[in-house]
Amino acid sequence: MINTELMRQGALELGIELGGRETEIFVRLAESLAEANRRFNLTAITREDRIVTEHFLDSLTVLSAADPRGKRALDVGTGGGYPGLPVALVCPGARCTLMDATAKKIRYIDTVSRDLGLANVTGVAARAEEAGRLPEYREAYDIVYARAVSDMLILCELCLPFVKPGGLFVAMKSAGADEEVKRAERQIAKLGGRIKDILYLDIPGTSIRRSLIVTEKLRRTPPEFPRDYARIKRQAKTMIPAPKP
Repeated sequence: MINTELMRQGALELGIELGGRETEIFVRLAESLAEANRRFNLTAITREDRIVTEHFLDSLTVLSAADPRGKRALDVGTGGGYPGLPVALVCPGARCTLMDATAKKIRYIDTVSRDLGLANVTGVAARAEEAGRLPEYREAYDIVYARAVSDMLILCELCLPFVKPGGLFVAMKSAGADEEVKRAERQIAKLGGRIKDILYLDIPGTSIRRSLIVTEKLRRTPPEFPRDYARIKRQAKTMIPAPKP
């Protein structure tokens, strides 16, 4: 069983008070994650304390940037369901879509959402660059979240087409993301957005510092975006400096 005091205290540090039912669901979510991970690889994070801090509490940091209550939210590249599942759990008034290209991960999310009574979660198995061109998803969301290692040059093109004009895209990055944000500013403008804010938060119970890159959608994304992933990645490669030896 996870350390519920670590969970509750960490959430309080983020301004979120968990009730008994919410804490119980987080316990069951951790158990489900551990069981599913024995059958197929969902996450490399398996220690119970790290599940609390690096999955649950890390996911809840996004609420400092954009509150989805009463809104449509999309988690792009959700993997095992993060940040989408914790966000849906503490914000039952949000309508949360969790999207991933790996169908078995979405099957897991559908199952665990049903088992935990998270009726506000919908799983979608799709590649972001393809779904972003479909009318049912394009510019359909008030808030889009992404916790991904991809450079902002890639993430902005994958995620901004889903955001309604007036909505927000929140990218969860490591603390040293300033340079990649600067590189991406021109592309973000082409996609109809602009950087609104960068928030820096410490994940409770860890020494990890998180950057939340908040992009505001000002106008509709031109119809040629998103492009095929190979083209997005190829262009980004020409703009991202090679790592120093």
